[in-house]
Amino acid sequence: MIQQECNHPLYSQFDLNEKLAIISGTPFLLIKQSKTLVFGDLHFGQEYAIGLLDCDVSTEKSILAEYLLRTISDIRKTITIDNLVLNGDIKHEIFGTNGQEINSLQYFLNDSRVADLQITLIKGNHDVLLRQSLRHIQHNNITICDNICEPPICIFHGHEDNSNTECEIIILSHEHPSFIFRGNNFEKVRIMAFVTLKSKTNTDIVILPPANFISSGVIFPIKKNTDFFSPYLRENAVTESQQIFPFSKETGVLPLPPINRSHS
Repeated sequence: MIQQECNHPLYSQFDLNEKLAIISGTPFLLIKQSKTLVFGDLHFGQEYAIGLLDCDVSTEKSILAEYLLRTISDIRKTITIDNLVLNGDIKHEIFGTNGQEINSLQYFLNDSRVADLQITLIKGNHDVLLRQSLRHIQHNNITICDNICEPPICIFHGHEDNSNTECEIIILSHEHPSFIFRGNNFEKVRIMAFVTLKSKTNTDIVILPPANFISSGVIFPIKKNTDFFSPYLRENAVTESQQIFPFSKETGVLPLPPINRSHS
């Protein structure tokens, strides 16, 4: 992976390699050649499901959907985007649904800011009823699938192994990666992060952060493969190859040195 120093403006491209770039300050990954933005773990409806909202959400404006739409719109002012890939756990309820999920999905997918884009929804483990949740949304620009494997890149959520041996790059979600910065006075600040690593067959792997920032997950660096959520990572990841890229809107990307497990 290409090494870069931080010090770049919001929404600029932070190159991971010649094919992929992080959009600085956001949970979006850019596939350069196809002009595709990839992001995952939206968990629309989570606020209601965990009790953060007790109002009638059927008419409530979706804060997360509006944030994503506004960010996509801002990115498109300087970067050409043709496709969106929502990489799984688009909704939060696994075997049901709630009003906030439906409202958020409709608000996002019906918005004029993404109407001209091709949108692919990759199913995650929370998306058992995704098709039912979208029954009132009929757009020709929306596709639902389990993965996108178009060599050299394969994208899947990560709760199942939907990889392709012909692909040189794997992009997955599911882990909700973050990193903890520790201060001299025992302060701790947890920040969402992108993570790159290698597979046992030398495939490049990129783990996406959650697009929903209230979704906690795995703290990196990982010390052993059994700590991964994803069966693909448990079986294939080389933990010694991890590199962590924490980010925030205020700081942009903060690339950390590659992890040496013996010192972690």
